[in-house]
Amino acid sequence: MSMLMDHEPLVSVIIPAYNAAAYIAQTVDSVVHQTYADFEVIVVNDGSDDTESLERELAGYGDRVRYIFQQNGGPSSARNTGIRAAQGELVAFLDSDDIWEPEFLATQVACFRRNPKLDLVWCNCSRLGALANERTQFNFYPPRRPVTLESLIRIQNVPVTSTVVARKETVIDAGLFDESMRRAEDFDLWLRMATNGAQFDFQDQLLGRRRNRPTSLSADIASMSEGASVAYDKLAVALGGDHRLIPVIRGAQAKYAADVYQELANKRMDEGNWNEAIGCIEQANALVPTKTRSSFLAVARVSMPMAIVVARMWRGRARNRSE
Repeated sequence: MSMLMDHEPLVSVIIPAYNAAAYIAQTVDSVVHQTYADFEVIVVNDGSDDTESLERELAGYGDRVRYIFQQNGGPSSARNTGIRAAQGELVAFLDSDDIWEPEFLATQVACFRRNPKLDLVWCNCSRLGALANERTQFNFYPPRRPVTLESLIRIQNVPVTSTVVARKETVIDAGLFDESMRRAEDFDLWLRMATNGAQFDFQDQLLGRRRNRPTSLSADIASMSEGASVAYDKLAVALGGDHRLIPVIRGAQAKYAADVYQELANKRMDEGNWNEAIGCIEQANALVPTKTRSSFLAVARVSMPMAIVVARMWRGRARNRSE
């Protein structure tokens, strides 16, 4: 339930940590140096293999960090542990290898003060260490207002978890993160919050930096697709078979899966594995046909050397568009 904020709310910053000793100091530093003062930091060690190193890194922060150890349960479990321990009216999520700009909390909290009905806000972010001309999250996924359940389903609005600040009560009312999910668990929660009537918004200031690691959960494209499919299926069940959004859910589900196959095809092309790339494109086209993919497949079936030339041109244009 949204409420008017006539005070500076306590924000509970929740950082789930798993094998993150190498990055945790930079992450926590970005929080303790915020210009907004009324916050607590909760680091939940999710049964890390590097617990000794992690605890050594955190020891220097003293009572500025509340430290909780638990047996490994995955990111949903770790975040839920932090939410349950949180004393704040608002909860802010930050992954253990990402960072915030110093004005992050002040800017996000101001959104709640301007709009007392707001339940969740996120902001723009970029890759940690990105060059000035590199694309940001909002370049890839330009958000649009109003943020609705349908726009979330269609991936027209994509809240980035490490930039999300939300009302704790609203997150709890939606059922917290699903601890059975280790991929797309955040997407699943946003869908459930929106289904409950939560109000979302965003602001375009670039206040977050995300670290891209090949070992991170989000780097596993196929598993991310499976997680999103589970979230879509759960939503369809919750809404009921005759709900007007069921066709939208199924269409978005197919497009998401096709996009994943396309990305896998791009990776196989980069590796020079053309046969597997073509197989991935066939899978994508079977789900959601496009003229570009159909043209590529037509060429590939006639001449593999010509398909390789087309693929390289295709990939070059894609890179140029992203710069």
